[in-house]
Amino acid sequence: FLHGNSPFGPGHEFRTVPNPSNNFIVKQVAQEAVKFLYSQFDTSKVCPLHLKEVIRAKESTNNGIYYDLEVQVETNAADFDCEFAMKNCVNVRVHQPLFNLCPGKKFCLLPIKLDEVECIDVPQSKFRN
Repeated sequence: FLHGNSPFGPGHEFRTVPNPSNNFIVKQVAQEAVKFLYSQFDTSKVCPLHLKEVIRAKESTNNGIYYDLEVQVETNAADFDCEFAMKNCVNVRVHQPLFNLCPGKKFCLLPIKLDEVECIDVPQSKFRN
């Protein structure tokens, strides 16, 4: 791990972000984090992923900001001729380093413990009329 001591262990304080779907910064982070979730979608051909909703978000400040997210993600089947799938993903953990540590001193994200991400299918009956 980048900093040696992962904030996702015991003893680190995360605060819950209220109304994460209405928080511009959290939504920006979640949209960027979606690119780390392609391995969770078993489609016959590459299909772009789209952030549908940020269900839950927690954050901790320490050499930047650490996020622990639960997101709902879907494939962009309509625009790219691929199968539709929608999943809820938990343990989506990312670190937003201080800007001076990012290439070009711009926004960047680093994935943390991708092997702990869990995505489950959202049954089609829940979103199709």
